[in-house]
Amino acid sequence: MGTLDEEQLSRHLGNESERVEAVDAVGPQMIRHWVEIMQDRNPAYSDPEWAADSRHGAIVAPER
Repeated sequence: MGTLDEEQLSRHLGNESERVEAVDAVGPQMIRHWVEIMQDRNPAYSDPEWAADSRHGAIVAPER
């Protein structure tokens, strides 16, 4: 498997792919890792009590 150099990689930054359905369920651990990396403090992703009272009824994963 090859590697991308900075110029090749920069061509992909900001591009969006079409949505695909996940093969595996997303668990709370993966959600936590993802939102920590994105520094997104939305309680819908991390606070079970807050999320239970939201329109989703439970913790959700961010879409992007």
